[in-house]
Amino acid sequence: MGHFHLLLVAVAVHSVTTTSRPMDFSPCQTIEAEALCQNRGLNIIPTGLPFNIWKLDLSVNRIKRLMMENLTLYNSLQHLDLQSNHLAFIQPGAFASLTHLEVLNLANNLLDLSKHGLGRLPYLKRLELSGNSLYTDVVEDFLKEAPLLEELSLARNSITKLSDHTFQGSPSLKHLNLQHNIIIEIESGAFQSLSNLSVLDLAMNSIPCISDFDLKQLQVLNLSKNSIEHFLTAESEDEYCLQWLDLSDNNLLYFPVFPKRNRLQHLDLSRNSIQGFSPPSSLLGGSADQNLTNVTKSSPSLYLTELIYLDLSYNEITSIPWDFFRSMNSLRFVNLSKNCLHSFVIGEMNVLNSLVELDLSTNALQNLSLARNSLNLLEKLSLQDNYLQTLPSNIFRALNRIRILNLRKNKINICGGTHKHEEDMDGCVSFSRIIPLGYLNLQNNNIQYLPPHAFHQTPLVELDISMNPGIHIHPEGLSGLEDLLTYLSLEDNGLPSLSVNLSYFSNLRTLDLSENQLTELLITSNSLPLETMDLRNNSFTALQETSLKMLNGTLRTLLLSGNPFDCCQSAWVGRLAWVNIVDKWSVLCHYPNGHPQTHLFNAQPSLCKEVTQDWTMWSLLLLILMIVALCAVVVSLGCCMARRQKVNGIFLHHVKA
Repeated sequence: MGHFHLLLVAVAVHSVTTTSRPMDFSPCQTIEAEALCQNRGLNIIPTGLPFNIWKLDLSVNRIKRLMMENLTLYNSLQHLDLQSNHLAFIQPGAFASLTHLEVLNLANNLLDLSKHGLGRLPYLKRLELSGNSLYTDVVEDFLKEAPLLEELSLARNSITKLSDHTFQGSPSLKHLNLQHNIIIEIESGAFQSLSNLSVLDLAMNSIPCISDFDLKQLQVLNLSKNSIEHFLTAESEDEYCLQWLDLSDNNLLYFPVFPKRNRLQHLDLSRNSIQGFSPPSSLLGGSADQNLTNVTKSSPSLYLTELIYLDLSYNEITSIPWDFFRSMNSLRFVNLSKNCLHSFVIGEMNVLNSLVELDLSTNALQNLSLARNSLNLLEKLSLQDNYLQTLPSNIFRALNRIRILNLRKNKINICGGTHKHEEDMDGCVSFSRIIPLGYLNLQNNNIQYLPPHAFHQTPLVELDISMNPGIHIHPEGLSGLEDLLTYLSLEDNGLPSLSVNLSYFSNLRTLDLSENQLTELLITSNSLPLETMDLRNNSFTALQETSLKMLNGTLRTLLLSGNPFDCCQSAWVGRLAWVNIVDKWSVLCHYPNGHPQTHLFNAQPSLCKEVTQDWTMWSLLLLILMIVALCAVVVSLGCCMARRQKVNGIFLHHVKA
């Protein structure tokens, strides 16, 4: 009887293990009903896995064929990953038993060789078919029976055309990725059956134009890196849901035409060939589109009232209509950099009053004019790499929220901060009393003079006045910034000395003095909390130990290369024990006696002593030689005098005789 009970227990245990963990050897790792079999060199789907797993990861293996019997053991699967195998054949109905399957990843296989599609996928919600070299006709077969499919990726295939039948078998699609194919043609009605489609990615194809955009339900559309020359929508009273549109890297010649009722918030038109803002009437059709033609000619931006982000960089725009931005009441970010603009004018009040950031860099700007009470919320203005020279002296003072101003590589002259009348500031720009301004870049403006109190009552935190060779900085030029400035760059100005005493700049953390002609650095107070200092390519032979002592508590990073340091005056190096010398092994020094250059931090004091001893010996020898020569001269003179006296005595004796 006892044996019988033991037999029953054994049978029960065996039945449990066969339903949850088969006795067959498994090459996979199982964690909480997830079987992880990736990159195991498998040729078939293993059979020794728990029957109740919901996720099976077989990615990066060598499976070539998928048969129906391979998956019947695992009918609880919800997620199956077979990406990066060698799949070329899938038996029809292979997934029929997987009634819970929602996610199927077949990316990076050889499914272009499979002629039977995938069969019925009644519950599948997400399907990944990218990187399979699938062509146009095959795609339709793969999607015939996927009624609940919501997300589909067909990226990196060989699709050339989308017909009105392509997606009929998957009417529930919401997200569709078709990027990196060779799509040239999209038939009318290709997406008509996809009433729930909200995200469509068609980037990196060969689409030549969008002539009648009618996907009213779409929210996100990516058309970047195609060959699109124009984007048009017909006149309609219907509301379009599109919020995000990327048309960058195309061949657009004109600003797109959008439907009257739209929700567009993000528009990227960068890297095109846009020159104008109104397409020619020939593109807009005949009389049926006459209303659209008239509206577009008068104001191409009329229907962009909800637009927040606009990128027009890297185009060929030479001018912008004065009323272009008039209706863009929600606009916060505008990028017009890398164009051909000669002038930027806001001609009326209350325009672009929601704008936070404006980039006009790398144009050919010579004129900048801003109406009163415009750009009231602007915080960042990029004007670098232009030809700005003559501006209204108080143009930036009117920007009530401006925090960051970049004027690098222009030709701006700076006004002093004590002028009370605008007529006293002819030909210069005032940077005083710009209350919110914290970051100012005036690099490479050919500034010759920084007048006293130039930044009076302007709370600058970072200031760059580098690459203005020959600039004369008045000793009071930075007056008022002593308690505020954290970053200062005076690089490449050819300065022979510092006219401004930086010792009392109590917040200065980073100082760039590289590429000048400085011979000394005088720090007379320990109030300067420098952490990073760049002294490269100056004329220093040594740094004052007293100055380094003042910086000893804060200095963390230092650059020194390119200076003619004296190896025999390097005692100050000991003050840098806790400092990170970024270019340490590029810092050289020389010995006065002609010894070869060496690394400053390897300088040998003994060679300097030898120099002193040699100099003493040669000096003593020279002194002895001089004494001997002097004695010889004295003796010679004595002999000459004695001989002359003797001759004179003989001569007198003969005369008397």
